[in-house]
Amino acid sequence: GVDHYCGKRYGVYLPAILEALEAQELIIGVFGICAVDLRGLIPVTLVYITAPIDILRQRLERRGDSPDQIRERLAAARQQWQRGDPQRFDYVVTNTGSVSQAVAQLYGRLARDLLQV
Repeated sequence: GVDHYCGKRYGVYLPAILEALEAQELIIGVFGICAVDLRGLIPVTLVYITAPIDILRQRLERRGDSPDQIRERLAAARQQWQRGDPQRFDYVVTNTGSVSQAVAQLYGRLARDLLQV
């Protein structure tokens, strides 16, 4: 599938995904709602990583995005949330600025769910 986001195209290149699975890679990065397209093709657990709008704005400013680009990206992030994109994923992780905290949050949820099986 292909996802259009702020004038750019992102997608899932299935041969690369299948190659990663053959190599027994456990984590594969896929951008956007097109990740949901994988559900019908392979067994997956989908994680939606988000950030509060103020933190996202700070990251974009530090990265050097123009004011117009920042407005567009923030509007797109709000639209994704409002149309329910995150609810189509198995886990939603909020990165508040610390990658280690976001990873710990995800690992904690995964461990809890795996222990309940």
